[in-house]
Amino acid sequence: LSAAGAVVRMAHHEVALRALDLSYCQLDCFPEGIMSLQYLEMLNLSSNRIQEIPGSVATMSRLNTLNVGSNMINSLPFELGDLSTLRKLDISRNPMEHIPPHLRRARNTCSRANTRAILSYLRQMKKPFWWRYMKLMLLGDEN
Repeated sequence: LSAAGAVVRMAHHEVALRALDLSYCQLDCFPEGIMSLQYLEMLNLSSNRIQEIPGSVATMSRLNTLNVGSNMINSLPFELGDLSTLRKLDISRNPMEHIPPHLRRARNTCSRANTRAILSYLRQMKKPFWWRYMKLMLLGDEN
């Protein structure tokens, strides 16, 4: 059992844990056990080796600060945009290959305005696009 795993297990016994700092714990993945910490407001997972944030992070309904800076994250799940309470998102110092050019500067600082811009983009991308539902229909003679 890793130190981070032990902390998450102990946290389940703390009814109202509001802040959890697992920075510099050499985590390779987002600890799934964290999702069940229903009162968690601040989560710091910076300076690890995390490659992906699971979409289930959207179940953390009270989370207002998420720091995943200095990891190995390439993209963000669209579900992250569903976190209406999130005010500070730090995704700095990640490779982020799948982020549009207009948000590249926003990812380097975790201001409220930049967090709103990123979450707004994720919400927009989650919506269905009309062209996903188009079908090709050819009309005319078979000649």
